[in-house]
Amino acid sequence: MKFGIKNMLFYFLLFSIHAVCYSCVSKSSLCEETSRAINEKIDGVVIDASLNEFNHAKIMLYSNGYDTLSSWLFVNERSHVFSQLQAGDSILKRKGSLDFYWIRDGNKSYERLDYGCNDHVKKRVVN
Repeated sequence: MKFGIKNMLFYFLLFSIHAVCYSCVSKSSLCEETSRAINEKIDGVVIDASLNEFNHAKIMLYSNGYDTLSSWLFVNERSHVFSQLQAGDSILKRKGSLDFYWIRDGNKSYERLDYGCNDHVKKRVVN
C-alpha cells in the first residue's frame, strides 16, 4: 500500500511541476506573440483565411495591392477575429496597436487582438 501512495505522490508532484513550468513558458511565449503583433502592420484585402491541415495553424493570405502576403497573427489569438474573416474583407491593423479592423459590405467591425498577455497593452487613462 505504501508503494501505491508513493507512486501517487510522485505523479502528483510531477504533474504539479509540469503545470507550473508550462504556465511560465506559455506566459512568456504569449507575451512575445503580443509584442510581435504590436509591431506588425497589416493593410489590404483578405484572399484566404484558413486552418492549416497539418498543424491547424490559423493562416491568413492577403493582398496589399502589390504583393500577396501571409500572416500568422492569429495562431494563438483569443478574440476569435480569425473565424469572422472572409475572402474580400478589407483589413487594417496599425503598427503599434492591437486594434484590428475589417470592412465587409460597407460595414466596419473592430476587435482588440488578445494573446493572453497584458504586459504590452496600454492602460486606458480616465480623466
